[in-house]
Amino acid sequence: MSQSQLKMPLPARPVQQAPIQRAFRRTRGVTRKAHRTMLYGPGGIGKTSLAALCPGVVIIDIEGGSVDHDVERISGIETFADLRAAVQGLELADGEVICIDSITKAEELAVADVLATVKTPDGSQAKSIEDYGYGKGYTYIYERMLMLLSDLDRHYTRDHNVIVIAHAIDATERNAVGEDYRRRKPRLQQSDRANVMAKYIEWCDHVLCLELDMNVKRGKAAGGGTRTIYTTDTPARVAKSRTLSPDPVVYEYGDGSLWSVMFGTQES
Repeated sequence: MSQSQLKMPLPARPVQQAPIQRAFRRTRGVTRKAHRTMLYGPGGIGKTSLAALCPGVVIIDIEGGSVDHDVERISGIETFADLRAAVQGLELADGEVICIDSITKAEELAVADVLATVKTPDGSQAKSIEDYGYGKGYTYIYERMLMLLSDLDRHYTRDHNVIVIAHAIDATERNAVGEDYRRRKPRLQQSDRANVMAKYIEWCDHVLCLELDMNVKRGKAAGGGTRTIYTTDTPARVAKSRTLSPDPVVYEYGDGSLWSVMFGTQES
């Protein structure tokens, strides 16, 4: 063994750090103070009308859908940056509720924001999300919608109820064990690597599907139909609720009892 090898310093021993001491609370019982709700359905079913019946609601009106309702609203939003500024800057009093109408339109603003602010790999201006290359454009949209979700989450963590309204789409579902089938879903991006719809559904406590049920005979719709709120996930539609009854709820136009049931001021 050479003399230089004999003089090599021994490797330093890792420094042992004391564990971080944190105090955790041990509790029991129902502690929910706020709800995160998505209302979705076809056009004209009454999504905005139902949201407008929620006591204390403040609608961030991107589409102008609340103009026929006597509610507090924030309007004049033209860009995704405007939307985030409105959500971040809204100060809610106790009992007030923030509602975005609609989250589908919000995603369209996110797309426009990406195209306006993100260059393609070769430094040119993108004209389509596809111009960014395989899947990259959809990832940019997903990241922006996550930022908006974080903005909404700040209201939720301050014990304010949050409502987002979405349009509906009927899409074909792939079935690994049988025939493919049609299913109603919120109209939001569903890219394999950047699934906005799945993320928002995961975040919400309630995803309520509003539909107009009709009697069908020999392939033709008959009768006036009834408005129904679905709270349970089925092959026919996406839906869920952490607290509401799994049974469909038939409601009349102008009936806002859903909110008193959901918020615990009335027995479900």
